Amino acid sequence: MHSNNVKREKNGLGKNTPKATVKDFEKFLDERSHQEIAPSFKELIEKCVAEKTGKYGGQGNRELEPSSKRDWKLYIGKNLNHWIGHYSSTEKKKILMKAVRDGINKGVETRKGRELGKPWSEISKWKRAKKVSEFAKWCIEHDEEYLKVNFFAALPKKFSPTFETRPSVYEPSIVKRLFEVLASNERYKRMIPYYTLCFFGGLRPSEAAYASNAKRRLNWQVFDGWKRKSEVTKGVKFEVVAKNHLGMRMSKSNIDRTADLPPNGVAWIKFALGELPTDGEVHYDRDIVEAARKEADLWGKDPDGKAKWIDDGARHSATTYANNNTDFKAPTSEYWRDAFGHKDDVFKKHYGGRVDHQSVKTEYFSIMPPALNRTLKELGESKDLTTAEVIDQLKKRHNTKADAVVKKIMDEAVNNPKKFKPLMRKK
Repeated sequence: MHSNNVKREKNGLGKNTPKATVKDFEKFLDERSHQEIAPSFKELIEKCVAEKTGKYGGQGNRELEPSSKRDWKLYIGKNLNHWIGHYSSTEKKKILMKAVRDGINKGVETRKGRELGKPWSEISKWKRAKKVSEFAKWCIEHDEEYLKVNFFAALPKKFSPTFETRPSVYEPSIVKRLFEVLASNERYKRMIPYYTLCFFGGLRPSEAAYASNAKRRLNWQVFDGWKRKSEVTKGVKFEVVAKNHLGMRMSKSNIDRTADLPPNGVAWIKFALGELPTDGEVHYDRDIVEAARKEADLWGKDPDGKAKWIDDGARHSATTYANNNTDFKAPTSEYWRDAFGHKDDVFKKHYGGRVDHQSVKTEYFSIMPPALNRTLKELGESKDLTTAEVIDQLKKRHNTKADAVVKKIMDEAVNNPKKFKPLMRKK
């Protein structure tokens, strides 16, 4: 103690008494003891990911969507574990913060099928920062109270994107090309209902048929015998359920919703299956998906390295071309937001005023099966007439009986496109 006090005096510090020295030593032992028995972040991460990806990991003790589970496994189970897994949960804040910030800033894409080695985008960095903050919150709220303070609460703000782009959508001509390929091959036709529900009904791919779970397929019973006619599109309304009768998750959303499939969508399903199905499930086949998309030039990347297939692009396209579409008689501006299951802020930010010309919206929902397309062209003055323009001509031609005639023609065209014979014009 004497030599220690000599050093303290040289440094301008007061002398230590035996009692104070013992107290400091006890404090030191307590801290070291706590560090030794405190769990490492690797242990906490493993417990958190196991809980979040389990049956009760989501809000309200419901099971998370597979995509959300993947985020927890990748962002926390892999990324965060690599950055701070070797540290004790008692490590100093500045050390942990630096490790996480450096990890996010230096992150590059490593997943197969992605742009390997490319630095993470602003959105990717923000998603990881947000998930790290959620992990710390889990540590605080756990029964064991692993952390007392969320060191990472400010991370999402620090990595907040400086700009946010709208989701990409397909031009009508590209969608038409895909459906022409699907219609040209009897084997491919089995996938038409799946793509129809996504491109024209606005379903998430996982709501129509989840690629990695054969038990998760939309059941045709949700169409209730195709009796629920839509006053908005003149198509058919149907239910998108959050859970099926067995309790299996069927949607990313936890709320059931009523969707709307326009007439061209109804016609495509009838064309593919020969009749409107009332039971059974939507078909999905990975091999057909790859073959058809390759034939439609929607597989792989373009010369600039950009993926030709847009993730969730079918749903984005359906929403974009349906919103403010004057061919449809939506009662309120929220109709398509609710039908497609979007949050209000997302719907307004991504889909409002996206397409200026009504003709493009009309073109999109006029993509019809081959037989019906030919019929509509024969009814019009020009091969370039849209469905809406043909109907308008029919109304003028038949005067007071127009409504009944048009309804009869369109009902027959939608319900039985293969056998529908065009109305011959009087010479």
